[in-house]
Amino acid sequence: MTFAAIALLLVAIAAVTWNRFRRKPSAFRVFAKRVVNDPAYSDQLSARLKRRSQLLDEASEAPPPADFEIPGLIRELLSPDKDLADAADTRLRAADKRAVPLLLQTLDDPRCTWDQDVPGDYGSSPALRVCRLLSIAPCRVLGDKIGHLVDCTDRQTKGLAIEARAALGRSIEVPFVLECLNSKELSRHERAQEGIEKAINERWAEPEFVSAVVEWSRKSIFDPTTRHSGWGVRFFAAHGGPDAIETLQSSEILNLNNYRTVHFALAELASRGRSLPKPLLQSLLGKSLSEKSWPWPWAFEPSLKLLAAVDSATAAGVAAENLCHENETIARAAIDCVRESNGLPEYWKANHPEAMTLSHEERAIVNHLDACSAALGQIGNGGLSQYFFNSSGDDWPRACEALRAVGYPEGAEILERAANMIAPKHQSVDRSTRVQRIANFTSKQSDELDSLSGHFWGLDMDRIMLQFMLNHKPLFNRIYAAQKQPIVT
Repeated sequence: MTFAAIALLLVAIAAVTWNRFRRKPSAFRVFAKRVVNDPAYSDQLSARLKRRSQLLDEASEAPPPADFEIPGLIRELLSPDKDLADAADTRLRAADKRAVPLLLQTLDDPRCTWDQDVPGDYGSSPALRVCRLLSIAPCRVLGDKIGHLVDCTDRQTKGLAIEARAALGRSIEVPFVLECLNSKELSRHERAQEGIEKAINERWAEPEFVSAVVEWSRKSIFDPTTRHSGWGVRFFAAHGGPDAIETLQSSEILNLNNYRTVHFALAELASRGRSLPKPLLQSLLGKSLSEKSWPWPWAFEPSLKLLAAVDSATAAGVAAENLCHENETIARAAIDCVRESNGLPEYWKANHPEAMTLSHEERAIVNHLDACSAALGQIGNGGLSQYFFNSSGDDWPRACEALRAVGYPEGAEILERAANMIAPKHQSVDRSTRVQRIANFTSKQSDELDSLSGHFWGLDMDRIMLQFMLNHKPLFNRIYAAQKQPIVT
């Protein structure tokens, strides 16, 4: 097998087999073994991936289809050729509502079946592809077409049907919608919420329908016998009338004994830029830091944001004191607050605009952060197995250099140790060598490699990156400010 074929295989793995790898880390070893030992398999897969990439690239770069092109694209959408169907889907999305009439007719086409191309949660079907496009358009009639499938055993079809039926926005559907909103099944009430929002945004929801949902949202806030809901708080704020925001700011909601909705209300008020008294916010922060039970740790972030709007210096001080808090929710909010209060970008978005001039030293600093971000993205997504299996592993010496530069020498040592497990004496910079070595790993070796991945997960890396940017604050302040400048065309 050629180097180019291996490269193509590894770059496209996520599109073909990653859902299986995510469940079984050792699948990288199994897949590598087949790539190495079965040239016919790798050649076939390489050709298929090359064709798929070409089809999707052409579809994404093409202009919106003309009306005369839509019938042909719909025929391709129904094709058993998944790559051709996915490319047609990309183009039909750009047609938006112009494709709706023909897509509705297509639901009666004998070829438009619910038979999945691949069994399981990730499979698709011609009918599902058509209905997704009608949902995106969106089309109210879809609820009449597939609303009866709300109890379908297939998760994807069921979710789409619930959303489409809720999106009808008719008063006759209120009992169904309320049943979904009160359901303990997360996907059921989430898809119903999406449908409700669609009906309102498209302005076809009947007044009685909206009133019923508003009343449900009010009960979710105040009635302890109902299911509490963050979405309910947001819906009440948006549709509960002119007094809704004042209600969320009332002492009945914002008090230290509200264990139901205080964090939801605070988050909504923060998102709307509301101003609350500093003493109240300090008492809420104190409770969120001292009370470990739900929902108080989740009240920390919105309380901190609201305090920052009132007294940025005090908020920054509270955040700095809690960067290493044992509760990750609190620690993450503290990291974000310190970053924002210092005018810094997120570390994975710290690339400078092309028009911005940097010195040689400044460019080296940015490159260190970028190299770390690239490595951590791969490792965080699929562990060291994925990192070294893909082309990203070619650059592990550069990643080690960057990890040391940003202040994580222990991470550099672990990455080097992992590389030497695969192939000693820097042979591991060659992808084909790595694939062959991983293919011959024992289960114990695979597990050992994956066990090292944990050193790159969690908030420690976020704290290290934050400190690195603080050490070079003027540079990253300039980058952040430049990123916010409007693009002149």
